[in-house]
Amino acid sequence: RTKASLLVPLLSSDRMVGLMTVGSDRSGRPYGWEAREFLSVLAHHAAGELHKAELLQTLVETREADAFRSFSAFLLHDLKNFASTLSLIAKNAARHQENPDFQKDAFKSIYDTAEKMKRLCNSLNTFSGTLAANKKPSDLNDIVRSASGNLNAGIGSRLKLELRDLSKIELDAEEMERVVQNLLLNAQEAISAEGSITIATAEREESIELSVKDNGRGIAQEFLEKEIFLPFRTTRSDGLGIGLFQCKKIVEAHGGTIRAESELGGGTIIRIELPKRATDYTD
Repeated sequence: RTKASLLVPLLSSDRMVGLMTVGSDRSGRPYGWEAREFLSVLAHHAAGELHKAELLQTLVETREADAFRSFSAFLLHDLKNFASTLSLIAKNAARHQENPDFQKDAFKSIYDTAEKMKRLCNSLNTFSGTLAANKKPSDLNDIVRSASGNLNAGIGSRLKLELRDLSKIELDAEEMERVVQNLLLNAQEAISAEGSITIATAEREESIELSVKDNGRGIAQEFLEKEIFLPFRTTRSDGLGIGLFQCKKIVEAHGGTIRAESELGGGTIIRIELPKRATDYTD
């Protein structure tokens, strides 16, 4: 149909990505070896450019799909945490229904959880994938108290706070509260009915440190070394494997580091170190 004198395959990585058709030479003579060599080189470059364009499109589509999967996983994990918070309150409601302090804490936690769920839903329309976007001078202790207060009705006396005076540093308070909540919920699921959780903060010369320690079942060494902060890796049958991955991403977006120490039967400690940078903020 093309009335081509030559058909030149466009080959890249041993795969044909197209076909170039060449009409007759205007002189009427057949193409010589020089013309054929030129067409071969031209076809090689054209194939390479087409292949790169194809790979770029595939890369874009893959990244878009990865971003959507990551966002969906983060969203699902946050909703699961909200549900866990409400479930903890419900489980303890019957036993403490006559306790006015429990009722006060429970109602506050339910209200705060509902507000966070509303903010999460409202943020779907403007989701940009940017972490640590709303950093302000903050006291990490206030964030810890807020996160632990929301879970206090479920964990109660098993939670101990060891908070030292801290300088204010630039933090996205809502995201850091999400980190603390993730770590508390993980610890709560790891401990027995008699178990305990300790949250501690400390200030070093160049950093602010946060640790969450539990005396639960612990983590196997191989999982601890290779998979603990990877997405979709979990030791729980009902887990999503997103919590610690999300914590790592948020901490790193703040320029910090996170690490885990654990052994089977010996509990777990998650340590976070956040840089103070050049400026300390004081009231």
